[in-house]
Amino acid sequence: MPQPPFILFSDLDGTLLDTFTYQPDGAEAALACLREVGVPLVFCSSKTFEEIVFYQKQLGIHAPFIVENGGAVFVPDGYFHFEIGLEKRRAEFWVKEFGAASAFIRQKLAGAAADLELDVRGFSDLSVSQLAALTGLDEAAAGRAARKDYSETLAAPSDPKSLARLERYLVSPGLALTSGSRFFTVHGANADKGRAAEWLMELFRQVHENPLIAAVGDATNDIPLLRQADKAFLVQKTDGSWVDAGGLPVELAPAPGPKGFDWVVRHLLRNV
Repeated sequence: MPQPPFILFSDLDGTLLDTFTYQPDGAEAALACLREVGVPLVFCSSKTFEEIVFYQKQLGIHAPFIVENGGAVFVPDGYFHFEIGLEKRRAEFWVKEFGAASAFIRQKLAGAAADLELDVRGFSDLSVSQLAALTGLDEAAAGRAARKDYSETLAAPSDPKSLARLERYLVSPGLALTSGSRFFTVHGANADKGRAAEWLMELFRQVHENPLIAAVGDATNDIPLLRQADKAFLVQKTDGSWVDAGGLPVELAPAPGPKGFDWVVRHLLRNV
């Protein structure tokens, strides 16, 4: 595997993909440049296995990826040309799991709804048509989004006071609540994008000598990922602001979504 100029870990929703259309319009040239120079593009997203496989096929990407806010890492069979010590497989991928099972998460959310007397609904509680209407996805894409293995994305509640009560409740069963580009997601407290990315980055370091690893995101759930990278970037939110990086040194892309992703790729190609 030739040494690439850098390795890029990227969020999807609100970063490579537009927040509302879920399309990479505006990033096509950047994606072509990455393919041309042989940069591995590693998706690190709240999206499910089925969603990420769909986008990899659509964009012609062959690389490991991280699903559901760090719930698991999927490595294509033979990608690293050495044994990576995993036993679990799904389709043509080896799987490293970090997160709690979605069935356990849904059980605890049902308990929260009863104990806190809150309207607590996840994507799995909605019909495909309801989920499509909520997200703006077509029904096929909504079905892929609903089939979660390591998390549950909330359709409700959405008000800050109820979310704060729910977050406190989830501490005891070992769960956490994280903000993404548009929705809040419940996942295992010991699983985040940073922990999963750290494990995967070590595999890349076994192949390449001192590789430069960059990461880009747009939301609070991306900060643990950015913390693991040598170079970290934030693209704008749709309102023109940037999420608070909590003192982490990051470079700010002066555009949201795919246009911000394009800026990051061009900046890296010029400066590494």
